[in-house]
Amino acid sequence: PQTAAVPPMPPGMQAAVPEGRTAPPPAPATMHDYVFQVGAFRDEASVDDLRQRLEGRGLRTRMERSGKLYLVLVLLRGTDERAAEIPRIMEELRLGKPLLRSRKPVLR
Repeated sequence: PQTAAVPPMPPGMQAAVPEGRTAPPPAPATMHDYVFQVGAFRDEASVDDLRQRLEGRGLRTRMERSGKLYLVLVLLRGTDERAAEIPRIMEELRLGKPLLRSRKPVLR
C-alpha cells in the first residue's frame, strides 16, 4: 500500500501538531445540573398545565411546595450553552425570566 504524500507547509506556517506526535483529545464540555424556577402558583391545576406545556417542549419538570405556593422547576443536565436556551424557551411561552436556583457540576 502506498501512503499519500503530504504537501509541504506554506512558508511561515507550522503544523498544529508536530510530526510524530498525536493531537491532544478535545476538552469535554463541562456539564452541570441546573434547576430553574419558572413559575409560582396558588393552585395545582395551573401547575399541571404549565408542566405539560414544558414537558411537551422536552424539558424535565418538578413541582415544589413553598408555603401556600406551588413552584414549577425545570431540571436540566447540560452545558452552559444548553442552559442559555431556557430563558429563550420561557420567553416563547410568555413566562418571563426564569430564576436560576442552582448550578452544580456533574462529577464524572
